Amino acid sequence: MSKLCLNVQFSFFDMVTPINLLLLDIQSIGANISSWIELINRVLGGDSDYEEGTGNSITFEVSKPFTKVINNFANEDIIEECIIETTELKEIIILWELEFNYRRKKGEL
Repeated sequence: MSKLCLNVQFSFFDMVTPINLLLLDIQSIGANISSWIELINRVLGGDSDYEEGTGNSITFEVSKPFTKVINNFANEDIIEECIIETTELKEIIILWELEFNYRRKKGEL
């Protein structure tokens, strides 16, 4: 049974678990967000109705207006998927990249 992040009964930590895994996947490939953003932009720009991307830990299914981020290794005690507005996910990824690069330049990573 899937637990969706739009369900208000879960804590914020539960809601972002699949998103955190997505960001870790991006970090594992050198923090290059271009391929992920490209998939999102294809859908938001109307070139495609649906795109799918897969990382080490997650799969994400992009459509308008929502994207589903799926934890590929979830068990019954872990949130296995999260549904988020596609534009919001794009903003999170872009902001994460800015913060990641800032911290890397400061030598914190």
